Amino acid sequence: ARIRVALELADESPAEAQDLLGGIAGDLTELEQLVEDILTMTRLATRAAPPLRTERCAAGDLADRAARRWQQVHGGHELTCEVAAAGAAIDGDPVLLRRVLDNLLDNAVRHGGDGQPVTLRVAADAGAVRFEVVDRGPGLSADELAHVFTPFWRSDGSRTRDTGGVGLGLALAREIARAHGGDVTLDSAPGRGTRAVLRLPGVGV
Repeated sequence: ARIRVALELADESPAEAQDLLGGIAGDLTELEQLVEDILTMTRLATRAAPPLRTERCAAGDLADRAARRWQQVHGGHELTCEVAAAGAAIDGDPVLLRRVLDNLLDNAVRHGGDGQPVTLRVAADAGAVRFEVVDRGPGLSADELAHVFTPFWRSDGSRTRDTGGVGLGLALAREIARAHGGDVTLDSAPGRGTRAVLRLPGVGV
């Protein structure tokens, strides 16, 4: 809508249109990401995607890359990393797996409360590698938990531009995890924050 308004103002009021141009690049980036997410999720869900670009990925390396992106995007928020299985490995698509971690971390920032720290944990047990993203936000009700993985669903408190997202992040994260033989789950309750868990088959665990 903002892009359309800027185009309409371009002839009538170039100065006003110029004021809007600064945000259009961000709008286009959001649209590109939305289209890419929809295509990725649809291909994974319908098994129409090409084979995963699988390689041996160290759990510690995935966590480190996610933490570095966090500093670039959410530098004003505190992130604590607790890696107990840095040497554990996963056979998977590193680009898609990092997208899962990025989505879970972005959610923790959006819904974890203003300035509240977020924790990223990595552990290995029972043949699996487990990534946990824990926030200290208001938490989710049982009804909200029942819908969080539904594409395009957002809770009542997440329907403004300020909170970001269109309700695809968790749905996409789960599709990617399941394509790797794993899963994404959420544990939450009002008043005690949210813990998102990405569990994947491990190598040599």
